[in-house]
Amino acid sequence: MPLLLDDATDPRVLDLARISRARSLLVLSRDDSANLDIVMAAREANPGIRVVMRLYDDDFAATVSHTLRASYPHAATRSRSVSALAAPSFAAAMMGRHVLGVMPVERGVLLFTVVDMAGHPALEGFSIHEAFKQNEWRVLAVGSSGNSAAYRPASPSDTLGGLYLPRVTGFDWRPPHGRVLRAGDRVVLATTRRGLDILMTGVQPPPDPPLPTARYGSRRS
Repeated sequence: MPLLLDDATDPRVLDLARISRARSLLVLSRDDSANLDIVMAAREANPGIRVVMRLYDDDFAATVSHTLRASYPHAATRSRSVSALAAPSFAAAMMGRHVLGVMPVERGVLLFTVVDMAGHPALEGFSIHEAFKQNEWRVLAVGSSGNSAAYRPASPSDTLGGLYLPRVTGFDWRPPHGRVLRAGDRVVLATTRRGLDILMTGVQPPPDPPLPTARYGSRRS
C-alpha cells in the first residue's frame, strides 16, 4: 500500500492518493477547517466516497454532517466531535462512577457505567422492567454493592456491538425483568449523556433542539 506524507488539502496530493477510486476516507487531523477542506475536495473528485472526519466542536460537527448529507444524499457521511465523545467519560469519572466504555451512536453516545442503587429514586424500588426509560437508560446487569466487582482488560472476545468492554464479574447479566432494585444493589447501565445527567442530578434537562431539515424541490425536465 503506498504511503504519502504530504499536505492532503492540496488536490494534487489527493490525486496521488487515488481519491477518485477510493471507497472510504478518514480525515483525522487536529484542524477542523483543514479536515473540512480535505473532505470537500475529496467529494468533488469522488461524490460517493464514504467519509469519517474528526471535528472538535460538537455544534460545528452536527452542522457539517447535516450539510454534507444534504449535499451528497447517496454518500455515507459521519462526523465525530472529540469533545462530545470524551465528555461522558470525564463527567462520570468526576462523579465517582466506574465507566466501562463509550460507544458513538450517530450524533450521540451510549455510555456504559456501574451505579449503586442507594440514592437513585429513578431506579431504587422499581423492577428492571419499570426502571427502563426509553431513549435514556437500560439496566444490563445486577450485582451487590457489598461485593467488590472484579474488572480485567478487554479481550477480542469481550465485545458489545463492536465495543470492547472490560470483563465484569459478580453480576447477573440475565436478571428477570421482575427483579426489584434495592439499595444494596449495584447495576451496569447503558445510558445516554442526557440519561446520565438525570440519574446523577435528579433534574431532567430540556430536550436537545432538533437539527434543521433539508427540503428538496422537484425539477421538471
